[in-house]
Amino acid sequence: MAFSLNISSVISKLNKDANKLLEQVDNEIYNGLEEVVLKAKAEAPNDFRGESISSTINVERTGLFEYSLNADNPYAAYYEFGTGPSAQEYLPKIEQEWVLIASDYIKNKKGTIKESAYLYPSYNSVMPRVFDKIQKDLNA
Repeated sequence: MAFSLNISSVISKLNKDANKLLEQVDNEIYNGLEEVVLKAKAEAPNDFRGESISSTINVERTGLFEYSLNADNPYAAYYEFGTGPSAQEYLPKIEQEWVLIASDYIKNKKGTIKESAYLYPSYNSVMPRVFDKIQKDLNA
């Protein structure tokens, strides 16, 4: 006995389902980052000139699973991580990925701006929950 099996329709459905799942996960992450932005805006200080940092915080989706979390005030990073002794005290307490971001702003280690983190704590209060939810959804 012989029969032919055409599985192309099965493969096509699997591809559609996989793409749908990828889009759903991408949207969950992006929505989480939008929540991070809202929390960070509520926590962000004004800079020493009195200009808003919160109004410059945003997230941009740049591709599938690619996002840019920004604070476009020129002093945003200095308030996030501190400068001088404040930065030296704060940076060892945060994840290495964030220390690498901070390293782009470390100049002479003599600054006097006290750390007033708003993005890092917001990210850490939101995104672990988002990733846990994604993991549970994938395991369901």
